[in-house]
Order: sequence, then C-alpha cells, then structure tokens
Amino acid sequence: MLADNDMDLRTNRLTIWHTAWLLDEGHRAGAESSIAKVVCSEAIYRVADRCVQVLGGQGITNDTLVERIFREVRGFRIYDGPSKVHCWSLAQKLVKRARTFKRRRRLGVRATGHAQSRAIGWSVHWTDRPAG
Repeated sequence: MLADNDMDLRTNRLTIWHTAWLLDEGHRAGAESSIAKVVCSEAIYRVADRCVQVLGGQGITNDTLVERIFREVRGFRIYDGPSKVHCWSLAQKLVKRARTFKRRRRLGVRATGHAQSRAIGWSVHWTDRPAG
C-alpha cells in the first residue's frame, strides 16, 4: 500500500509539472489542466483511503490527522467541477479531434510533428495527393 501511495504521488507531481510547464511556455493547456485535476483528485482520495487502511481502527478515530485528511479530501473531487464533468468535457474534445482528423485526412491534409504537438496544436502542410 505504501508503494502504491508513492507511485500515485509521483504520478501526480509529474502531471502537475507537465501542465505547469505548458502554461509557462505560453501554450493553451485546458485539457491538461482538466486531466491534472481529475487524476490528482482521484489519486489523493485513494492515497488517503490507503492511509486509513494502514492505520486500521486508529485511522478512523477523530484524534488522528489521517482521519481529518480523509474527511477533507472528498471535497477535492468536487472543487472546480466534479471529476465526471471534466471527463465528459475531455471526451467531447477527443471526439471533436477525431472528427477533425478524419475530415482532414479525407481532404489530404497531413499532420506532422510528435505527440507533444497535440497539446500545442497541429503543424499542417498540404499535399498534392490524398492521405491513406
């Protein structure tokens, strides 16, 4: 359980750093911010739950810091919009991106660049022949 907590916390840290880096570089990071919010709020709830489990019966008494954190962490899943709302918004963006990709492919427009360019935007050039 402790190793799982450590992995969750490290993953959260990297997700937040990546989102902050994109914003520092001046890129739009709406999707990354939503992803970071959902991933981190869900993970911190799992971490707090595991801490309560490690402490056993003592983890749910009102005298421990873990119990207070576990109680308060529930709100993180709700602040700035419930996690499911962020997931629905991300799903809509993915569907829209897939439709745009399909339309561009039909028109013969190709996207170039690496996976990071998806967060920044398309780098597109026209070809004289259709893709595919």
